[in-house]
Amino acid sequence: MEQEEKKTALEKHAEKAAFSGELSRGKMHPTTMWDLMKMYLYRLYHTKMVYIVYGIVALIAVILVLIMAETNAQSTKQNSGVYTPVFSLSQVALWCYSVPALSITSLYGSFMTSTQGAVMSGASTYVPLGFVGLMVVCFFVGKDWRNRTFRNQILAGHGRFQIYLTAQLCGLLVALGLVLTWEATIWALGSAFRIPAFLTDQFKVTISDGTVFTPNPAGVFCLSFFMELLIYISLGVLACAWAFIIPNSWGAFGLLYATIEAASLFAAVLYVLGEFNGNSYFQVQEWLMSYQLGQYNAFMSDYYVNYVKGSYGWTPTLFEGRQLYLGLKTAASSLIIIGGMGYLGAFSFGKRDLK
Repeated sequence: MEQEEKKTALEKHAEKAAFSGELSRGKMHPTTMWDLMKMYLYRLYHTKMVYIVYGIVALIAVILVLIMAETNAQSTKQNSGVYTPVFSLSQVALWCYSVPALSITSLYGSFMTSTQGAVMSGASTYVPLGFVGLMVVCFFVGKDWRNRTFRNQILAGHGRFQIYLTAQLCGLLVALGLVLTWEATIWALGSAFRIPAFLTDQFKVTISDGTVFTPNPAGVFCLSFFMELLIYISLGVLACAWAFIIPNSWGAFGLLYATIEAASLFAAVLYVLGEFNGNSYFQVQEWLMSYQLGQYNAFMSDYYVNYVKGSYGWTPTLFEGRQLYLGLKTAASSLIIIGGMGYLGAFSFGKRDLK
């Protein structure tokens, strides 16, 4: 009896040490973060949901390329065989970052060409491909709650921070895999169909004083692409954090959607209020994700709208010179989301009772 009580006490001590992460530092169960990473990669490799989502994304990309190729061919035919493309690959390359936000892009559509404004506005509102990747992150992590995998990992000697960081890295791999699938399909198949990367004067804008500004297409596209990539990574961290805070896949998914919509609604309300004050709130808007996504989706990161009083009242007018400020604010707000939500998710997971 005494030996059994002693054995039970030792088992309780071992379990307590496992949950506190002490075993990962001892010799009893020598484990490393790489061991945990290999387990997650194995799980990722055998997760059918990831392949289904990537397949759907690739199929949408193929259909879109075929539509663009046919439209360009019809345009060329109508112009007596002179190659006059209507669509370019760069116009749809950012669709992989789209989330179901209230479209701030549409508010600036009048300053774009009709095709460009319509394409980008529709992409950011009605084709939320990027949000599909974030949804997969919520369900990928949520499966560990359902299967009690986290408890088993801790008992195996892994620290909670190790588990959180590894799951976070795998979640980002899921999100970035969607981006890679979209871009590879668009650019490879589009090039085979001779769809141009850019259109002539695609980013040409007439600013307030009547000056026609034609920036370098590749430079504008690269800036927009990588700034949206940064925002998307921050949203991936947000999705993973909610999945650790809420031990339910649908709950985490719902909170992710609610967070994005709340931020977008605030941005829209701020825009409407700004309209009645000469758009004096644009410097505050530049801190908001919805505004940033709208500007970079429309390749307008160097411009802001202000209202100028004329003989017919106040009219919205474009001004240039906000590229540096918007870029710095985008980087800062993304890092705040990554750091803040990352810490909140890790802290919540560290304090949760998994017994």
